Amino acid sequence: MNYEFSLRKSALVSITVSCVLISVLLFGAGLLVGSQWLSSSAAAEDTVAKNEEPNVPQEPVLNDEKPQTPKATAAPKITVPAAAPAAGPAAPSAPAAVQATASAALPPVATANSEIKIIQEAATEAANDANAATEPEFVTVQIGLFLDEREADRLLKDVERKGYAPSFFSGRDAEARQWYAVRIGAYSDKQQAANAAANFTKQEKLKAVVRPLGSL
Repeated sequence: MNYEFSLRKSALVSITVSCVLISVLLFGAGLLVGSQWLSSSAAAEDTVAKNEEPNVPQEPVLNDEKPQTPKATAAPKITVPAAAPAAGPAAPSAPAAVQATASAALPPVATANSEIKIIQEAATEAANDANAATEPEFVTVQIGLFLDEREADRLLKDVERKGYAPSFFSGRDAEARQWYAVRIGAYSDKQQAANAAANFTKQEKLKAVVRPLGSL
């Protein structure tokens, strides 16, 4: 038994249009599902990143610049000329114009007392500068810096339980914010302090920095 099928032109056009419409609908549905999936993935990644971000306080604005005191220059040593001998023949007097020029060129003669006073002041200033240059600058290892005093106290007790001997320091920065710092040790050698900070970071996995002993 044989069957013969024949499609008219209108039926063929209808089938073609239907296939095109179905393809367009499927493509649009795929785009919609894909965009929703991408947006949900991005939102999930942002949420994970926010949850993993540590609650680190902002760094303080430090006032490390020390006012420079201008050094007073020592006054030059003035030698008092010796008095001319009284004996001997009188030298011939120079012309009046030459005597006036020589008098204007010579500096005023200082007394012996003023010379001694100037020398003593210069020696005192030199001694003060030498003491300031030889005085060591003490530093410490800072292992925590917080705006909340309770967090600083919590870290201090935790470090004490591990066998360290921490100290507590508080101070204000340039923006008048009160900071609380936990520190370990005091060193006169900055390199020795830097080595101690590196060892502490390696052992305890906590950030440690070298800071001046009496300031933030």
